[in-house]
Amino acid sequence: MARSFGTPATLSVGYPMIVNTQPQMSFADLWRVTAAECGERSFLVFEGGDGAVTELTYAEMDLLAGRVARG
Repeated sequence: MARSFGTPATLSVGYPMIVNTQPQMSFADLWRVTAAECGERSFLVFEGGDGAVTELTYAEMDLLAGRVARG
């Protein structure tokens, strides 16, 4: 039997086209550069099934990821 969870959520991610021209850069290094350069740009916009919209900027996502990584 299939389960229904109501209206599906909508997720969109905006990102700049960044090409890693320095192969020795790790993902973490590349993320830090991107977060610094794009801080106030939208990183993620999420619309829940109830229509509520949540938006995170690169700076907000960077802070959130740092908190999660530190526990």
